[in-house]
Amino acid sequence: MKLFGRSKEANDAGADEVEEAVDTIAPMRTEAWTGGASMGAKALSALLFGAIACGPVGLGVWALSGSAEAPLPVAAAPSPVGLTAAEQRAGAFGEQFLSAYFRATRDDTAPLAEFLTNFEVSSTVAVEYRDLVVAGVDEGDEGQFTVTLSALVNEVTTSGQMQWVNRQYQVAVSGVDSTLAVVAPPMLVQEETGLDTTKRDYPAVASSSPVWTAANDFLVPYFTGTGDITRSVTPGADLTPPTSPNYVAIDLVRVGAHEEIPAEPVNGEVLHLEATIRATAAAESVHTYVAWITVTSRDGRWEVSSLDPYPFTTTPTETPNA
Repeated sequence: MKLFGRSKEANDAGADEVEEAVDTIAPMRTEAWTGGASMGAKALSALLFGAIACGPVGLGVWALSGSAEAPLPVAAAPSPVGLTAAEQRAGAFGEQFLSAYFRATRDDTAPLAEFLTNFEVSSTVAVEYRDLVVAGVDEGDEGQFTVTLSALVNEVTTSGQMQWVNRQYQVAVSGVDSTLAVVAPPMLVQEETGLDTTKRDYPAVASSSPVWTAANDFLVPYFTGTGDITRSVTPGADLTPPTSPNYVAIDLVRVGAHEEIPAEPVNGEVLHLEATIRATAAAESVHTYVAWITVTSRDGRWEVSSLDPYPFTTTPTETPNA
């Protein structure tokens, strides 16, 4: 009798081949706790018998539920971070416009012509500026942007001296139909900064103070390379000036002392200073810096013991001498 179209001899030969194949297969890895598999098998059997009891419909439902894969969870779309592409374009356009606005003069309006038409430039000299950056972009109605820009501007003070001042401007930019245009000249706004100099607790000292002299005697040779810096430094202090100073002159603009300055300091007494300097380079460009210095008293004079990377922020108990 043939079984499924095969002879008994063929079936016996096939069985022998299966036994040989089984002998060559590596042992299967089993669970450490066999109760889990047993319980799973019993639960599956219970579901199967329940489906049989419910008839063909139950078997069909069981078959579909057993073969269908569980749906994968759908990840939520990430929220946009930073400026959008349209805001970045508006910001770059506003930066280009403000740069042209600074450079334009009454005799040379070419830099501004491509941004504003029929705009009369009254300045006879270009505005000296640096570090022009986009501080923020706000998108209003569709196609309308407010670009806030920050720059250091060299301005004349009431005393007639030039001083670098942080300024912020707002520029209205229109982006209708993907064409960017400036709506109006820039608007000077109150600058927003996280550094408030009035809270750094360095009241000014007089230029006749020995503390002012100590700061000046250190900063001039430090930035210019001219003079002996060791004469103003505490012995043993690790203070090495730049190897190639490129400044030809140093003007001390302001010195503030964090603590009260004693009239007769004792050896080892410490003061924390903030010094604002105006450094002139060989190319006659001027740079303003702020240096935080720790000075220590020794033999009736103040010497610089460290050049600090950050201001001293502990609130003083008394006001320094002017």
